[in-house]
Amino acid sequence: MRKEPWKVIGEKVRKARREIGISQQQLAGEMVMTRSYISMVENGHTIPSEQTLEKLAFHLQKPVHYFQGEAREYHEVVGAAYLRQAEQLIGQGNAEDGFVWLDRLEQLKMDDYLWVKAFLMRIDFWISKKQYDQAYHCYMERKQYLEKVGDRLLRYDVQMKVAKLYFRMERFHDSIAHYQQAIQLVKGLKSYHRSIAETYTFLGTCYIRVGSVEDALSVYLSAFECAKLEGDEKQLGDISMGIGKAYLHQKDYVKAKSWTETCVGYYQHQSQKDQMAALFNLAAIERKLGNLDSFRDMLACCTWYARKRDPELFSKCLVEIGICHFIQGEFYHTRQYCERALESLASGDSTYLRGEIYRLLGAGYLVEERDEKLAYFFSQASADLFRRIPLPAEAAFSNQLLQKSKAEIIAFM
Repeated sequence: MRKEPWKVIGEKVRKARREIGISQQQLAGEMVMTRSYISMVENGHTIPSEQTLEKLAFHLQKPVHYFQGEAREYHEVVGAAYLRQAEQLIGQGNAEDGFVWLDRLEQLKMDDYLWVKAFLMRIDFWISKKQYDQAYHCYMERKQYLEKVGDRLLRYDVQMKVAKLYFRMERFHDSIAHYQQAIQLVKGLKSYHRSIAETYTFLGTCYIRVGSVEDALSVYLSAFECAKLEGDEKQLGDISMGIGKAYLHQKDYVKAKSWTETCVGYYQHQSQKDQMAALFNLAAIERKLGNLDSFRDMLACCTWYARKRDPELFSKCLVEIGICHFIQGEFYHTRQYCERALESLASGDSTYLRGEIYRLLGAGYLVEERDEKLAYFFSQASADLFRRIPLPAEAAFSNQLLQKSKAEIIAFM
């Protein structure tokens, strides 16, 4: 039967004290403590704090891990059990009790692995619930300790999760900083081509969001080279989609179409959600190229799929339809599709997409010359949303919308 950890520590303190031939009173005197406290430690009636254990180790001429060995192993067994219990409870929808077990786990003295896993479990839960403030608070409470984690692969997991959190909070510059740190932690590790490619892909998406398209293309292409070594079609599809988006932002529609078609090919054996996301991007490119028949067929397919399965993609489809009506001068229909797109979005969904919808409404009111006040209201609301992210170039265009011609607005869209 395994001994309790505090009894193991006590026995080792007694053994080490006797090895150097000093009494409990002498040890207590050297440490400026009472003899009764030393006795309580040796008899397993109390557990010394980490700081006290370090002092004991110094005076007894032993390394700290000499006292922690079996106790730490015991804690890790218990900690793993706590983690499994928490995971099970959270998976069953009982997060409150699950977090109690994570609290208990964090109070144990053990290696970083389980402690970091507990942190990641908390963050995953809050992100899944779109409660980003809670996730951020959880991170800030533990940040000081997380920065001291020695294992660089654990630190990589932490950087990736925090970067994801900042991305969801639409704090893209912060997200970029953490993805860059994550890359530095695994760069050069031959067995981590997949992880490096994944990080580059996320980093590229952040660069696109902040308008740094050249940087986005650079890291996407680096990601593609890494991913080719692994041959994962899902990952190659994700990267191809990113490259297509980057070329779309550069208005190089031929290359954008080529890479997006490559993405569709990689996604043939993936989930329908992935396939529809790629098809939507291809539809948007076909509109830019003036291939309206292809555009309508692809968009109809995406809209039918997304109607009950993917509210954000459904909103994007409605916006695309609204843009087509805007180009044709049918602003009444544009307004209808924009209103439906806003209804489809939950309150916490994409600030970027809301900015696009408000800009389209502002442009419609402007071109139709029905209500300049509403045109101004929606263009400024759009600018405010883009500034919040922040996307200064997008914000500037929305802010100056009333000075733009219809041709300029269409070209921008």
